[in-house]
Amino acid sequence: MSKSVEPFVLHGKGGCGKTSLLAKAASMMVVWSPKGTKPILTLRFLGTTPDSSSVVPMLTSVCQQIMYNYMMPWEGIPDDLIPLIALRNAC
Repeated sequence: MSKSVEPFVLHGKGGCGKTSLLAKAASMMVVWSPKGTKPILTLRFLGTTPDSSSVVPMLTSVCQQIMYNYMMPWEGIPDDLIPLIALRNAC
């Protein structure tokens, strides 16, 4: 398994199986991870709902999930694009 910390983007034509492939890979992460570790996944299927097609709600939900996973307060996450980008860059 790669030690990369880079984001992974999967793209392709509609109906080619992207969602199925990504869902299966995510479900297998626990099996593929080194023994004694527990992966934390931040997974989004973009374009499947109105909120996932808009950048601000998507970034907000990603920030909320990250804060939740690391037991940090997430009530102060901004709801505007520029402050969201600044928050991401501060991490």
